[in-house]
Amino acid sequence: MAGKKHKIHLQRSNAIVWCPQDSPYSLYISLVDYQIFHKIGRTVHLHDYEDVQKSQRFTPRKLDRRTVSHLLEKEKDLEVLWFSPVDPKTNNNSFYGNVNFITDFVKFLSYCSQNSFNIYFVEVAEFKTCSATRFLFTRKRYDYLSEYDPRVFGGPWYTDPIGKHFWLQNIRRHDGKTNIKGHALEFLLEFGQDDAIWLYNQSIPMPVDHCDANTGKSRKCLKFGKTKTCPSPYKSMKTMELMSCQGFHETGYETSSLMPLSVNGKEITPREHESKNGVSANGEETPRKYESTNGVPEIPTTMNKVKRNLFKNF
Repeated sequence: MAGKKHKIHLQRSNAIVWCPQDSPYSLYISLVDYQIFHKIGRTVHLHDYEDVQKSQRFTPRKLDRRTVSHLLEKEKDLEVLWFSPVDPKTNNNSFYGNVNFITDFVKFLSYCSQNSFNIYFVEVAEFKTCSATRFLFTRKRYDYLSEYDPRVFGGPWYTDPIGKHFWLQNIRRHDGKTNIKGHALEFLLEFGQDDAIWLYNQSIPMPVDHCDANTGKSRKCLKFGKTKTCPSPYKSMKTMELMSCQGFHETGYETSSLMPLSVNGKEITPREHESKNGVSANGEETPRKYESTNGVPEIPTTMNKVKRNLFKNF
């Protein structure tokens, strides 16, 4: 990677937006950087959570002018929802807000498959010590973007032969070096109204810690951190109390759904604490935990690309 002339879309004093010269499947550094994920989430502030609950749907928004992306220039009217994999090690703390709407990733992919969505690799947004790769889910065609097949090994999002999903905790930077503070995966969902309603109904709101929002520390509140004016700098328990006071039971969710997604570092499903013998209180089978050798993904015996039926066997 070092010395190669990658396609630089945007360059600022604090960031570079680029695409690999070869392909997004060349961003892989080491197998141990892959971490499994089962869920994706969208984190919002408490006042935004109230708006979502009132409308009973998510509302896609135009890209913020502060967003470091080359899509701002090409697609001025593009409206999306931002989602990312849920990391069980960090899901109790977020600098995006107080409430994380979490949904099952396999169900999400199944819905996209049934409704003929395309997946595009958008860009790598590279900052001083970290980076993010972005993917667009859309029914539309964008010929200037490359379709992405997660079953091809080496990309920032990888699906192994047995259908488990992983994302890279670190990737190569445009100069061939690695990130100091790792790598994030970001999904941009170009969803219509019916799609947004479906996604809302599939999501469970979970409180996260946002109490350091107004401390002025780095990466504590994306929206209000610089001005120290966040209206909801609360711990997760305080947020849970406020959610309950706002008629949380009327939404059809149970207060028990607000249990954290990890206990002592061990990932749990939202309702796993009320399950017995693999069957939850509502009679549904609880998701089985992934088991693999040394906790790393299975790799195909050949690196050749598979057929580009993007959702087959997911």
